[in-house]
Amino acid sequence: MKTSFISTTTLWNAPRAGLNKMQADLAKATKEMTSGRDTDVGLRLGFRAGEAFSLRQEMEHLGSIIDSNATVKVRLEASTAALARARTSSEKFAATLIASPVGDRNLPVVLLEAKSTLAGLVGDLNRAVNGQYIFGGINSGQRPIVEDGSMPPAAAKSAIDAAFSAFFGFPQSSPSVASIDEAQMNAFLDGPYKALFDNGPWAATWSNASNQSITSQISTSEVIETSVSANESAVRQLAMGYSMILELGISNLGADVRETLLARAIKTIGEGGSAMSDLEAQIGMSQEKIEHANSRMDIQKDVFNEKLFGLEGVDPLEAKTRIDHLTTQIQTSFSLTAQLRNLSLINFI
Repeated sequence: MKTSFISTTTLWNAPRAGLNKMQADLAKATKEMTSGRDTDVGLRLGFRAGEAFSLRQEMEHLGSIIDSNATVKVRLEASTAALARARTSSEKFAATLIASPVGDRNLPVVLLEAKSTLAGLVGDLNRAVNGQYIFGGINSGQRPIVEDGSMPPAAAKSAIDAAFSAFFGFPQSSPSVASIDEAQMNAFLDGPYKALFDNGPWAATWSNASNQSITSQISTSEVIETSVSANESAVRQLAMGYSMILELGISNLGADVRETLLARAIKTIGEGGSAMSDLEAQIGMSQEKIEHANSRMDIQKDVFNEKLFGLEGVDPLEAKTRIDHLTTQIQTSFSLTAQLRNLSLINFI
């Protein structure tokens, strides 16, 4: 038996003929209203699809730089805090030396404070953020300053002891230390002792850090230094000043020479603290550059996003209207189908 175009089956299936297409169009309109983007950009834009792809790449590149800058900012903030603590500690210790004469009675207290302040400096320089040592330069995977349980480190102490014995002819513990005069002490401080804190000896006895600072790309066209090395002269000056108090036999020196040594230590520590302020200012400038770069890139992203919306964007109100229209059509189709299913010749016999 063959059904014709006026059969009940034909009438029943007619409302469902376009249902699949309407449901597909509804899904498309719903997705467009949610995302605000055409579901078939290639079909809509044709040859201009490449322009949209390029804009998306630019936005992703800017986003990755902004994300990287967030990590750099954390490192710079930690560096600033560590340098500020080191500077504050140096100023406090220098003030202690200036405020009261260092005699035999309070000498143990001064030595203890010098050791504690040096240990604090080393601890700050060995600070790590996200598993990377922030004062290691490009050698950020290794602890910048040697820590072996002694202050100064054993290698540095041995080098100071050797230089002292070679220059004066006796060790710091010898009673002969009392015979050292001011001229001899100044000559030692300006010569062999100072040389121990030059780059080469410093790297051999104190530091594992690299002289080369980390550089970071903070925008599409700007690369800046974003770290401070533990080999900076400010660090070496502070270590030199603290070690003067700790390692040059201050307990056995005559009163006049002791005052000479203390005056040199105060001067050296003061210079180191001032240089620390310069490093803080340097990091502050880097932080400011990052803030400005992020602001510029945010504006660029907004411009690119506006252009991209012009190419791919869908009016959500228009999409909502289509959804309502399609929903009404689908509901009508279901209603007609339900009514046609109830049609039967039996009802008319």
